[in-house]
Amino acid sequence: MAKDKEVKVSQCLKEDRSSRTWTWEWNREKRNEQEQQQHLELERILADCKTENKEDTWRWRTRRSEEISVALLRDEISKNSLDERDTPWKHWNKWVPPKVKLFIWRAIKRGIVVKVELARRGIQLEDRLCARCKSEEESVDHLLINCLKTRAVWWSIMIWLKLPILENITSSEEIFDKIEAYSGSKEWKKLIKAIAMTTLWQIWKSRNDVEFNRKEGMVTNLVDEVKELSFLWIKERSKLKTLVWERWKDFNIRDVTK
Repeated sequence: MAKDKEVKVSQCLKEDRSSRTWTWEWNREKRNEQEQQQHLELERILADCKTENKEDTWRWRTRRSEEISVALLRDEISKNSLDERDTPWKHWNKWVPPKVKLFIWRAIKRGIVVKVELARRGIQLEDRLCARCKSEEESVDHLLINCLKTRAVWWSIMIWLKLPILENITSSEEIFDKIEAYSGSKEWKKLIKAIAMTTLWQIWKSRNDVEFNRKEGMVTNLVDEVKELSFLWIKERSKLKTLVWERWKDFNIRDVTK
């Protein structure tokens, strides 16, 4: 809200021997009760602070002797976000790009910025509704699994893969556990998991198109994109160099995998 984004704390303080006053130059008024409370909390914190005539610095509360750095933040966040119940992610897959693997891991940990998560962090939103179905709140599991349009995508993908329709699945992690339980070779399961990751990635991209570009594609187009992209990634990154697009379109490849 500050007019000058580079303003220093000391420049907002006027003090003499008997009093000190904070002066704020903002580009707008406080809009709601939450911003009013944040302002009061700011002044409460500053009331207990001593000012010094030297350059401002950022320091982590638990390690005041060190100036903030990327490495320090990463270390502190990792240390404070560990959960004893966390288990290692066992479905890493080299057949999809690193950005997709990272996205899948974050989705499993509920770490992607859907509306429910943004609201939980105090970010003001017009609403929390899923932009695709406009009927339920946009949580991670809703977006990637439970939204009616998302279910239509998974239904089409499973038919293409000639596998049972995913029923009673409520989270992304359950999809990979379900694939692991299928009968088949390790390589075949890795292939199916790579396609599942591609599907989740394209659902996320489709969501962003709706949210930011007001561009909503058809389910059939999204499914076609999954088929094309997964074919390119797997053929390029795996040892399955004999994959042929004509057979891939019908997923007639059982003899290709070990």
